[in-house]
Amino acid sequence: MGDFTGTIPTFAAGQKLRAVNLQTLADCATALTSAWTSFTPVFTAVGGSPAVGNGTISGEYRRLGKIVDYRGAFVFGSTSNAGTGEWYMSTPFTSNSPDFVTGSCFLHDSGTAYYSCTSAMRSAATKLNFIYQATQVAATAPFTWAAGDRIIWNVTFTIA
Repeated sequence: MGDFTGTIPTFAAGQKLRAVNLQTLADCATALTSAWTSFTPVFTAVGGSPAVGNGTISGEYRRLGKIVDYRGAFVFGSTSNAGTGEWYMSTPFTSNSPDFVTGSCFLHDSGTAYYSCTSAMRSAATKLNFIYQATQVAATAPFTWAAGDRIIWNVTFTIA
């Protein structure tokens, strides 16, 4: 069991515990401590079709009720194509309030520099984009992407 999709029981003072409620709490604890579920993000860009090529892209998530923790990484390969325009990575679920979703991301210009950035859903409920300072991450922002460069992201959001 990796995901918990049930409802966490509530208890009133003096109420007797029922076996089903204890099992629900045990299922919740199992979901929190189990392996994350694999998910392969889809890489897109606003102005042109990027391609993973021989790069690697991966993601994983865990779900606890309506809360989803999602993380992923893309390592640019020698045949990867950055496309044109800002980048997007798909999410495993649709957010019920995308305008309130932000997370962290990390950019590594291989052998040169590291950048801390923000991952955000903005108005798109099924994909993340990435912002470094006031610039959207893209083929040449904040640097020109080449083999070995990578982006790593982490975000938590709610679903309907």
